Amino acid sequence: MEAKEIFKIAESNKWYRQASNAKAYYLFAPSRGAIDSLGAPYGFWCIRDGIYFEFFCPEKYYFNRAKWALEQEKKDINWIDEKIKKCEVGMKNLNFFYKKHSAAHIAALGLDDVCKAIRDFEEIVFSFWKEIYVGDWFDPNGEQLLNKEIKKSKIDFDTYEVSVLLKTKKMHYAQKERLEFLKIALSIKNNKHSLSSDWVKNALTKHSEKYFYINNSWESTKVLTSADFMARLEEVLSLDLDEIVLQIKELKTNWESIHEDIYKKYRIKKELKNVFYLFRSVSYLRDVRKGFTLLSNHYFDLLYSRLAKLLSVPFEKLAITLPLDLVDNVSKKRLEGIAKERSRFMVEAYSKKKIKIFCGKVVNEIYSSFHKSFSGETDTIKGCTASPGKVKGVVRVVMGETHFGKFNDGEILVAPMTRPEYLPLMKKALAIITDEGGITSHAAIVARELKKPCIIGTKVATKVLRDGDLVEVNTNHNIIRILKK
Repeated sequence: MEAKEIFKIAESNKWYRQASNAKAYYLFAPSRGAIDSLGAPYGFWCIRDGIYFEFFCPEKYYFNRAKWALEQEKKDINWIDEKIKKCEVGMKNLNFFYKKHSAAHIAALGLDDVCKAIRDFEEIVFSFWKEIYVGDWFDPNGEQLLNKEIKKSKIDFDTYEVSVLLKTKKMHYAQKERLEFLKIALSIKNNKHSLSSDWVKNALTKHSEKYFYINNSWESTKVLTSADFMARLEEVLSLDLDEIVLQIKELKTNWESIHEDIYKKYRIKKELKNVFYLFRSVSYLRDVRKGFTLLSNHYFDLLYSRLAKLLSVPFEKLAITLPLDLVDNVSKKRLEGIAKERSRFMVEAYSKKKIKIFCGKVVNEIYSSFHKSFSGETDTIKGCTASPGKVKGVVRVVMGETHFGKFNDGEILVAPMTRPEYLPLMKKALAIITDEGGITSHAAIVARELKKPCIIGTKVATKVLRDGDLVEVNTNHNIIRILKK
């Protein structure tokens, strides 16, 4: 695919955009899996300044796949269950790779073996994302499709009932970790064990071995130790006993029994039940995927750290390299040359399983051609309401972890999307605005739980808004109005 062809494609499509601070070797394989999952003929993504990632796919493929999936599920509740089984194959393959490639095993690999392990791992990650990306099909149009089904049923649900019908009793990795951690805190609060006891030390050691990866992101990884969890435990112990008990109770809530009560109240028909089951299931899959992503990024970093050591290349320089670079003539000189060439700007074009990398001056032209569909000066930004409310406040744009330190209490959080590591900021935020996401996205779910006004799927918030802008978030009309720049 040549640049001229890309310019024509860019002009003839309406684009769905995703963005984040990220490493190239974390996200390029998942992006290819996403395009194949959607059945799109092409997709494009780029890295600017070695860290800022953007993904572009024709938006119509999201709507088409979501609408098709909804029709399948309305006819057969087992449709999404069969999809989950395919996802579980990928989970099994990932777990097998994790088990085989311990830190000690990776540290003993030679150059050829570590390059092969990276390429093999990328293929496993790609296959996993090709199946599990089903949750993202609903990001641009999920709320619209769900509301249409609710309207057809002529049932007047309140906001709480809809949010409850989107909850599942299945717990993902973050909820399991939180529950186990709260139980440790509860045992101390109930005076069964002291903070300095051997029991607590052993419990935190086991906890850190099991959940060492939970603070990882698309940007970086860190192995959490028992000392890290001890610091967190001291914070949790500042909560009242009743609050800890309440949080445990909420995590253990049997949402299915509450679903049944709502179904009986409105005499909901099978077809609508299936629709809600679909949305609950894809939401659960997204959270499961996050856990595997955080772990996978850990193993990618272990493998690339070994590669960096073998070639005497600074680890940071490899963030912009890809597994496809590790086939022939893998050397310090070659990888440092690739890193230098791509450090300012690179674009990958993916079509019919073929990959082409662009660097140099043409990349700015390619990038600009996609952003034409997101341009335009405006005092209002439109999105979808994920959690109700109307507030005025100051904007803080947070693209990734490197920006976390600038966020202040009571500001309006603006991000490409949120992930578990954003939770402390979301708790401090007056409101939440994202470029991406649907009603089952992380931002939507957390905002509803925190009861914070939230507008998702704006596409352009991080491009239009700037730190310090005064805005009004009005979820009644799904808009953000800029009051003062």
